[in-house]
Amino acid sequence: MPEPKDSGIVLRGNLVEQYNHSREIENVTYLNDVVAPLAEKYGGFGIVLSGESPLNMEPSYALDLSPFSKEPKYGPVTSGGITSTIATAWDTGVDINKLAEASPADKWKFYLSLNLSTPEQMQHAQGVFGKLLALCREGNISLLTKSLDHNYDSCNLYTWSPVKMADILKTLYPQYPDIWLPVYHFFQAPISSIDPMHIGYVQEPSGGHKGTSHSGRMAILGDALDSQGNALVTSEGFEEACSRAGVMSSAPWKITA
Repeated sequence: MPEPKDSGIVLRGNLVEQYNHSREIENVTYLNDVVAPLAEKYGGFGIVLSGESPLNMEPSYALDLSPFSKEPKYGPVTSGGITSTIATAWDTGVDINKLAEASPADKWKFYLSLNLSTPEQMQHAQGVFGKLLALCREGNISLLTKSLDHNYDSCNLYTWSPVKMADILKTLYPQYPDIWLPVYHFFQAPISSIDPMHIGYVQEPSGGHKGTSHSGRMAILGDALDSQGNALVTSEGFEEACSRAGVMSSAPWKITA
């Protein structure tokens, strides 16, 4: 005779399943209502979701962090015994290599899209970063940074403390409203009280997930949708695409095991 199941556990399990299903439906609706027209215009879901379409190329600004060159850094950062110079690691009182070794999958990435078209805006954004760095040191929050050439990643923040980093950003976000650039952050987690076209974040394991970054996973997801050739994205098709990309259909900014 099978053992009886705890009714409370079953109820919680059902609620979680219902919640995940509703989130998946929201994501499918987002694909059909928002992304599909862009995919038709720019050549497919793959190029749009990967961030490599003209949507994410111009205007683009990289945050200049050279004024902080004398600030203490953490280093060297190693991965699998190899020294990494991809991102700048800041000394915030945290052993980043220990975190990367013990919990590689718990690293998260915050994408900041910034309007740095004037010297004043650059100075304001640098001021925000200076305050963020100070708060990370005060709270012993891991921090690595990298500035790139897409308009959705003027400055990327990496951390093993995503909740605390989100709280810091919520505090700093309204201080300089002139520095934010509205850009699509496809399938990045939103932060309450922050415009999702300004900041989003994703799970970004050290070394990537199965060799891919979030952008790479979104390219796989988008290419899978393109290969299906459906006029509308279906839940089944989206689940299949997410499975190929190794992300959760209820939250594509999170990886699957």
